[in-house]
Amino acid sequence: MKNFSKILIILSLLILISTPIQAESDWTFEFFGGTGLNIPLPLRIEEAGGTDIIIESAEYSTRPLEGAPYYAYRFGKWDNNKAWEIQLVHHKIYLENENPRIDNFSISHGYNLITANRAWKTDDFTYRIGAGVVLTHPEFTIDGVSNDQKLGLGGAGFYLDGITGQVAISKSFEITKKIFATTEAMYTASYAKVNPDDYDYTATVPNSALHFLIGLGYNF
Repeated sequence: MKNFSKILIILSLLILISTPIQAESDWTFEFFGGTGLNIPLPLRIEEAGGTDIIIESAEYSTRPLEGAPYYAYRFGKWDNNKAWEIQLVHHKIYLENENPRIDNFSISHGYNLITANRAWKTDDFTYRIGAGVVLTHPEFTIDGVSNDQKLGLGGAGFYLDGITGQVAISKSFEITKKIFATTEAMYTASYAKVNPDDYDYTATVPNSALHFLIGLGYNF
């Protein structure tokens, strides 16, 4: 996976210096693959009636091709060189630190970042800023006890657990009059407090990450 991340970053940089897209459109849809590089931050796991677990510098991997893959998509409504967008980034985090009480700590069917963005084009690049919510799907095994993944929203293991913000820069180039490719570098800062239903542990899980994405878009 480390080699995949390196290749993706190199491809992103190469496309960033390629020919920019010339076409304008009112509505766009984009779908991306990619990866995230997580910045170590504190992790706190509180046990009801027990002793907390504190990891001062929690290190996470993304594992973009493992299990449910890393992906992102967004819809945009453009007016000249500015747009409003709705975006979802299916981010994933796997704790790499070892702790005798933690058998598994991952939020890998989504540390999902759902944002409303404001985007604008200047010269050859598109810039965006956004804010929204974190939708988590935790997969925890702590002290030998796993959370029930059939609880949560819709009985599917999802929880609305936090807030997020992002800034990004991207560059697109035309493939056909309707189809274009995009490469993007994005930074996200998020905070989530994850407490699965009927589970005695609550995890405070901030996340800060650099994301590198490559995808295809369609002009409507």
